[in-house]
Amino acid sequence: MNFEDIILHKDNSIKAKTLRAFLIPFSWLYIFVHFLFFIPYKLGIRKKHKAHIPVICVGNITMGGTGKTPFVITLSNILKDFGYKPVIISRGYGRKSTENMVFCPKDSLLAEDTGDEPYLLSKATDLSIIIGKNRIKSIQMSQDLDCNIIILDDGMQYWQLHKDIEIAIASAQKPFGTGRVIPAGDLREPKKGLKRCQFIVLTDNNPIGKETIEKVQDYCQNSFVHEGITKPLNITYKEKNYDLDFLKGKKVIGICGIGNPERFKRTLSDLGADTLEFITYPDHHNYMEEDINLIKEKAKECDFVVTTAKDRVKMPLDLNVAVVNIYTQIDEDFKEKLKIKLKENLITK
Repeated sequence: MNFEDIILHKDNSIKAKTLRAFLIPFSWLYIFVHFLFFIPYKLGIRKKHKAHIPVICVGNITMGGTGKTPFVITLSNILKDFGYKPVIISRGYGRKSTENMVFCPKDSLLAEDTGDEPYLLSKATDLSIIIGKNRIKSIQMSQDLDCNIIILDDGMQYWQLHKDIEIAIASAQKPFGTGRVIPAGDLREPKKGLKRCQFIVLTDNNPIGKETIEKVQDYCQNSFVHEGITKPLNITYKEKNYDLDFLKGKKVIGICGIGNPERFKRTLSDLGADTLEFITYPDHHNYMEEDINLIKEKAKECDFVVTTAKDRVKMPLDLNVAVVNIYTQIDEDFKEKLKIKLKENLITK
């Protein structure tokens, strides 16, 4: 039995259902501890840290795989178009160091030093990333940078910090996850956590049905619900960018270590690739020598080994793999409403 399949409710065997039932009391305990920590901040008994500049939080209520990273890239570009100077704060999962640090686009560090997501975000946005588990310390470090707005990546459950705007990213396939909190399900907090967000962006590879948007809007009546389509931008191979038909009809082997590998698998299919094999690793997987050797062997069996940009940054530069670069397409209405919210919060450039 795969434990991830069990908590994501993909495995519906009798054994899996029995184990989930056994885990329900632990989910209740998780909810109790969650409220024990959250309520003092909600009631104002404990004070939240307020940053010197506005904070836009981008997060989710489920365990990964919602398309948050490409959305943060899109949001960064929107804010720059508005005239702001953003800085991104990220936890930096999977990196060697535990110290808070500033990573600039021109720094000669590797993904193993920064974590895969901060590395990718910096290269894709040309922005500085402040990395560290202690987000309040990261906020303080931002005072030394030329920025006037903060994007807090994956910070919805960081109760200690005041956020001016919260944006939740949810999969259109399962906006409310499995409906149960961990460990019996995939929710980081009860689904009503979505209601405190000003914006909810539903993501998918394809246009999202009106029924899904209305279902979330009915539940979160005070939030703006928008469609975010995760689309391929181009294909990179041997440091050159190619059009999206590059993989059409080609025999490929897909490899990834991301939160929602099925979405990447669908992307390969949408691009017309003939996927001979699809190999998955855990999210934020660091590629070791045996993994690289496997990729080299697999490359002999197909036209291309294909991976994601998030995985590619953790592989040797001389490894010949094709990369599908993606972005989030967001509607103009979102941009207009965001601009209004920025003004309402007295967020000035």
